[in-house]
Amino acid sequence: MNNYTEAFVKKIKSLLEQYNFSNASQLAYEGIISENDYLNYSIDILDEGKKRDILAGSTCQSPLEERFLILVKSFIGEFSNVYFIDNIKITSMRADWGNYKVDFIAFYYDSENKSLKPMFIVELDSDEYHHTNVNQVYKDKERDQIIIAQMGLPIIRFTFSDVFKNPGYCRSILIETIQTIIDGHYKHYEAYDPLNRIKHNEKDVRRIIEGLKSNPGTGWKL
Repeated sequence: MNNYTEAFVKKIKSLLEQYNFSNASQLAYEGIISENDYLNYSIDILDEGKKRDILAGSTCQSPLEERFLILVKSFIGEFSNVYFIDNIKITSMRADWGNYKVDFIAFYYDSENKSLKPMFIVELDSDEYHHTNVNQVYKDKERDQIIIAQMGLPIIRFTFSDVFKNPGYCRSILIETIQTIIDGHYKHYEAYDPLNRIKHNEKDVRRIIEGLKSNPGTGWKL
């Protein structure tokens, strides 16, 4: 634990004493601290033994990957049938595209068929290398397009700052993505309609209708 983390943990513990609360979640619920502070504090106070238990079986290769895996295993517990597997190699169907290794793939466990179904990919980027290096930004974009073309899976990218400074954002994006995919592809809810997300925008709806008229047979209904 570095000096900054020690000072942060000490600050939260002081607030717990001040308000006579036993858990930082109570501070967050009352609006005394932010969701990000609550999540970071909960991770920072984990002892090494607990961290090893959470990371058991993984092959995380950086503190960034470890922090992300601890976050999803600790705070996305409502999806007990979703598993994040790290460092998976994707073999290309074309020799000129090469092979790729992705940081994480989220899998949905289908208990009925006893099978794992890939849901989406998560890539973690260092703030400096991936976002200030123009060549790397281009390579990441090309790589994403190739992986999407081959696997048809969406790719979510989080930066170092996202994971360490804004974990609430990461958690919200992951929960929303998981729920949307489960509702739309695995549970087959009759009420699910991807166009619900944009139906409030009349301009876009008109544009879609015109597109359907010129390209009949798409299968989507408004």
